Amino acid sequence: MRRCQTPLPHPGCAFAFTAYYHSEMGTNLRRGFVSFAPLADPERLSEIKLRANGLEREIAKKFETGRRIVNLDP
Repeated sequence: MRRCQTPLPHPGCAFAFTAYYHSEMGTNLRRGFVSFAPLADPERLSEIKLRANGLEREIAKKFETGRRIVNLDP
């Protein structure tokens, strides 16, 4: 796996814009952003999204929640 630099980690903030995720992830949600350099080729976005979905499932398994606890969007 290729290592990427994260130039500016985001400190996070409350995510209170919608109740859409409450049934799956609970309330008191936080939102954060991480950027990577270099930028990914847009043609790889579907591959990257599928990988992100797999990571969401792995994290849910590791924490034995039976549900998704993170939402990763490339």
